[in-house]
Amino acid sequence: MYSGVPLSDPVGYPELARAAHFFYDSGMREPVPVFLTKAMLALGAGDGMSVRLATVIVFAASVLALFFFAGRAYGPVAGTAAAALLAVNPYAGYYSVQGVSNLTSGLLLMIYCFGLAGKELAWKKAALLGAAGGLCMLCRLENILIVLLILCISVLLDLSKRRAAFSALVFAMALAVTAPYLVHQYVKFGSPIYSNTTATRFWLNTEKNGPRSGDRFQGGPMSIGAFILRDGPVAAAGNLAKAYWAGFVHYLPRLIHYRILLAAVLAGIFFLIKKKEYSPLLVLPALLLPVSFVANIDQVAAGSGIELRFYLNSLWLLCVYGGIGISGALPLLTESVKRALDKFRPA
Repeated sequence: MYSGVPLSDPVGYPELARAAHFFYDSGMREPVPVFLTKAMLALGAGDGMSVRLATVIVFAASVLALFFFAGRAYGPVAGTAAAALLAVNPYAGYYSVQGVSNLTSGLLLMIYCFGLAGKELAWKKAALLGAAGGLCMLCRLENILIVLLILCISVLLDLSKRRAAFSALVFAMALAVTAPYLVHQYVKFGSPIYSNTTATRFWLNTEKNGPRSGDRFQGGPMSIGAFILRDGPVAAAGNLAKAYWAGFVHYLPRLIHYRILLAAVLAGIFFLIKKKEYSPLLVLPALLLPVSFVANIDQVAAGSGIELRFYLNSLWLLCVYGGIGISGALPLLTESVKRALDKFRPA
């Protein structure tokens, strides 16, 4: 349905893939989406198809992974419902043929979060989770904030030396996976986070000059700290609060799309609070943090805000909430129907 929509930023992935001599040699883009494009090119896909096919496969894998992980954690009904909610989401379908890195990032975060939720603290598991976290950063480098915050949540909810040591090992593994890219960026561009400092200039120029302005990279790379504190620390805190508010009341409801599914998501949050399972609830603000630094900026047109693709990191978790809501409401609905039918039965 959406395969005829022109590609945006990922249109340059095939050229970067052909120029790459090794995994971390991905130019100004993070390596994972470029590597996936290179793999599709090696299988014979054309330029546009290589980009689209990679994320279509990622989307299909995300649905299957959600079915498995959510089903194992919350039961088969919740797992099936969560996977179904992801599969029918129109924005996930749209962006799955756009080659964007956000879907791949979301899949890796799903694996990372469900893996951390378990009680097993073996070093082999730490290595696997570190690999998932590191590859997630190599989809979008700002995900380092999410990976670190979720580890902190894990430690805070289980204040033990073993959990702290395990989490430190996971983060060390994740950094080990990511470090060669940072080194390569420094050698090639003079900064380990060159792509991000270039992006901050883009966002600042977009905010100051409007989304229809000319060269939005004019002025060169800008430090992330300078961008966040561009109007001072008080304004930065206010902007962050506004961005989170917009995320919860504007962006995420739009991302869910269907009102009835929004009710299921809210029901899932209710059941989690009722059961005092706070970990899945604390993960959501962590997933929103990186995008919240730019959520107040009109990216495409006046009043547009940013593209919904930047919130795809959190879509799988919203579907988990929805699956839990459906799973929890189903017995209540069944019982209500049963009672209603009993009233009409002869004594």
